[in-house]
Amino acid sequence: MKLEDISKILVVTKKTRLDYYLESYGTEAEKILKSKKIDYGSYIREQENHYSTLKTVEDVIKTHSINYEVALKDRLEENNFRDISLVISVGGDGTFIDASHFINDGTPLLGVNSNPPPNGDFDVSYSIGHYLSTKKEDFAEKFRMLLKGDYKICNQRRIQAKLSTATGIPLAINEVYLGKYCAMDASRYEMYVDDFKEQQTSSGIIVCSTDGWSGWIGNFRDAPIYDYSTRNLLCYYAIAPNKKAKFIRGFAEKVKIRSFMYNGIITIDGSRDRWKYDFLDGYEAVIEMSGRGLRLVRFE
Repeated sequence: MKLEDISKILVVTKKTRLDYYLESYGTEAEKILKSKKIDYGSYIREQENHYSTLKTVEDVIKTHSINYEVALKDRLEENNFRDISLVISVGGDGTFIDASHFINDGTPLLGVNSNPPPNGDFDVSYSIGHYLSTKKEDFAEKFRMLLKGDYKICNQRRIQAKLSTATGIPLAINEVYLGKYCAMDASRYEMYVDDFKEQQTSSGIIVCSTDGWSGWIGNFRDAPIYDYSTRNLLCYYAIAPNKKAKFIRGFAEKVKIRSFMYNGIITIDGSRDRWKYDFLDGYEAVIEMSGRGLRLVRFE
């Protein structure tokens, strides 16, 4: 991709934590946060970092006279992605993932971390940025590299969940969760792993690809470990399964789940609202690798 190849850029951004408090409580937001003994300064810092980064991204795009538009991730629609040559997410991994759910045509996605930890250390008040390739301080240089063709495209494998009662389910970049909305409730289902089947109870089951392993499953201490022989397979993991269950974690080409739950759900990449689907008694879901990967922009 070079400058002449870019006709229009879509910049996907987010609301900050402070934005949501201000919408709900107005001028009382600071008082309410401090009453909860929350570090109000971290909310201010995130707010300033995010909007400063967004301004930098817009200013850099303008200097190259490229057409662009800005859209909030919570209001994204398919129309936002029509005739787009490049998508840039500004926020954290959540913003990046939300943008990815609308990309099915090979449009490249570049992630900008708007609130990175200053020393690279883990801190819950900052964005980790697993999928993000740049930040405010080096965005101008990275964007110039992009326009010169000095970058690489990494193909992020995604998985497809097919549900007998729903259409338009987006591809998952991290994982698909099937179970009760509340993990304290027992999830009941029949699980088909390739040619084997078994009825189970657990706190839900997670299915991911190799590339999405680090999102959730990889954080369990007994998670299956991918190697060369399993790199093209799904990874599945039952959370706190019943003791007699056999197929509680491992790898498979296809996973099928039949629900025995009156209030079960399926969620894509941890979505609590938009990509959450009913998974009720008798519903069946099939999860497989998708042939449509996500094209991530990376730099050496």
